Amino acid sequence: MRRATTFPKFPELPAELQLIIWEFAIPDPRVITYTSRDWSSYYKWKYRHNSIYSLTQTLPGIFHACYNSRVEALKRYKLSFAVELCKPIYFDFARDTLEFGDFGALEAFSKRSTSWTGSSMEADDILTLAITLDHSLHPHNFTLICSNFARLEELKVRERDDSFNRRETGMEDIPPLKVFESEEIAGHTPLGGLLARIRWNIEARGGDLHRGWKPPRVVVGTERQWEFALQANASDYDEVEDMDLDEDSDEKRDV
Repeated sequence: MRRATTFPKFPELPAELQLIIWEFAIPDPRVITYTSRDWSSYYKWKYRHNSIYSLTQTLPGIFHACYNSRVEALKRYKLSFAVELCKPIYFDFARDTLEFGDFGALEAFSKRSTSWTGSSMEADDILTLAITLDHSLHPHNFTLICSNFARLEELKVRERDDSFNRRETGMEDIPPLKVFESEEIAGHTPLGGLLARIRWNIEARGGDLHRGWKPPRVVVGTERQWEFALQANASDYDEVEDMDLDEDSDEKRDV
């Protein structure tokens, strides 16, 4: 079955119907990446860069289609992080992920996210955050992240551990990602002091979420484990896309 690539009659549709279509045209959730540049690369090309930190993002095309599409996009995307990233970006707090390529980039972001810098403290509204670490997730890392992203619901941690890459292994030999649910973390007695410190940090910087704060869901894995998980998800998606939905399919005839 051929798929239409153009629809010349679209401008003739009622405005209400156009807005509904633009709402369905909102792109998939994005990943905004903020990371430290390699020092040797920075010094070699520093006349091109005004910061040691690099920001990678793609502005959704729906912003450029027409006036109505931009109106619909602005219902979801908010111009944010002008202070923290030294450049405002459009961010969908309900769906987008802010990813830090290293812990240094997260520290730099957090130092700017204070009431003293003119920041709007938008970091507290981020629901999904990802970070790559050179080591396992330490209590210090977890404390800083939760203290500066008070409404965080999910934290994805990628650990640079090449133990799987040093030996020949098949994908079937790679263990799954480790998942720690919020309730499991909150109820783990040895973490009581750490969680109390996080609540105190949120209150000390002027946050009003310390009483109702709860730890985020944490997903941890090595780079190879994340690669395997993403490939598995992509495979499942491809299987759905390849389903035969033609009217003459066997399932349709059996109805």
